[in-house]
Amino acid sequence: MENFRKELLRTDVIPRKLNDVSKKYRKLFLKDLESRKIKTEEVNKCQCGSSNLEQLTKIDRFGLPFGSLICKDCGLVITSPRIVEESLPYYYDTYYHPLNYGKEHLENQSVLYEDGQGTKIFNILKKFLPKQDELNVLEIGAGTGNVLDEFKQEAKKYNVHVNELGTEYSNDCIRICEEKGVKTIYGNIKTIAEMEKKFDVIILSHVFEHFIDLQTEIVNLKKIMHKDSLLYIEVPGILESHKKEYYDFSFLGYLIHAHMYNFTKDTLVNILQKNGFKNIYMNEKVESIFKLDSMVETIEKYNSYDLIIDYLEKFYEAYDFLKYAILKKLEKQNIRIQTRDEDIQNLKDTIEKQNIRIQTRDEEIESLKDKIQKQAIRIETRDKEIESLKHRNKEQEKKIVVVKKFLGLSFTEKLKNYKKLKGVFL
Repeated sequence: MENFRKELLRTDVIPRKLNDVSKKYRKLFLKDLESRKIKTEEVNKCQCGSSNLEQLTKIDRFGLPFGSLICKDCGLVITSPRIVEESLPYYYDTYYHPLNYGKEHLENQSVLYEDGQGTKIFNILKKFLPKQDELNVLEIGAGTGNVLDEFKQEAKKYNVHVNELGTEYSNDCIRICEEKGVKTIYGNIKTIAEMEKKFDVIILSHVFEHFIDLQTEIVNLKKIMHKDSLLYIEVPGILESHKKEYYDFSFLGYLIHAHMYNFTKDTLVNILQKNGFKNIYMNEKVESIFKLDSMVETIEKYNSYDLIIDYLEKFYEAYDFLKYAILKKLEKQNIRIQTRDEDIQNLKDTIEKQNIRIQTRDEEIESLKDKIQKQAIRIETRDKEIESLKHRNKEQEKKIVVVKKFLGLSFTEKLKNYKKLKGVFL
């Protein structure tokens, strides 16, 4: 246990490999933290109301001074210190994307989620959707719009028209959404609540963990939902972190200061049930659907503390977890090698086919050359025949001239010139 705790509390590492862009924005971010341009605050109470918090880590994946606390009464993992609410718009517009994704400009990054995220969400929601041909769909934190765009395209296959709306703090993201034809506005749930509009589907895909005051956000969510609205929440579950190469199979690589909370499926359900929501779908990846239910019964709160601590201890000390991470890396490398081999073979096949086509073309060219040569000979023969005909025609014209002259003579002159005329035709 001592080695496990010591590993979690390390501050002498940067758990994630950073490219030059991420390193640049990490330095700038630290300067803004030091100057208090971006303000932070300590957390001393869990969302469940408990103050029984235990230090879990002291840094995040970037080696930044954002630690984690775990509530011993419910198991919710909380980032502390955390960025204060008033500093978040500036932070997201300036630092979140280049620091996290390592891209200076969003133009170099087509999507913020894997392709297929919007399609997946529609298919999870599909059997719960109301039987209607038009849906009002809201996504909070729409990124570059790929989730809403894919959701709309998938819905079309079922003859469902989607009236979409997204919110974002990043002006670059809003611009890219508009270029894709995805309607997006600057703001958050409160911005939408002030519009006094209800939605059939609300999507929080890797967004709920970014909220600071969950209670306030949930109150605002209720304002934009009707009794049949579906609330889709997807968060990066703690107990799945060892499976992700993106986190380098590391819990410290999983943690990020932008995530104010880190959930298991039980800690997520605790919070939503406490606020009048019924869970109607949940899987191990913490992809979930909730509906409003004023009659929801008070259910005993699940405590994930022991489960998480046991998981993290195994994560850092158990041979099986280490072996799993190594095997996963090897498996991905083998897949990449196999893919490269297939690519090379495909290129070889393509080259071979091209060589066959080139050989066929060469044969066709030779055949055409032979045809052209034969045609040239035929043309030459025709030219000679034409010249011969021209010569014969001239001779005939001469004879006709002589005959015409002869016919114009008197009888006596005809007798005189008969022999001469006879010589022309014989």
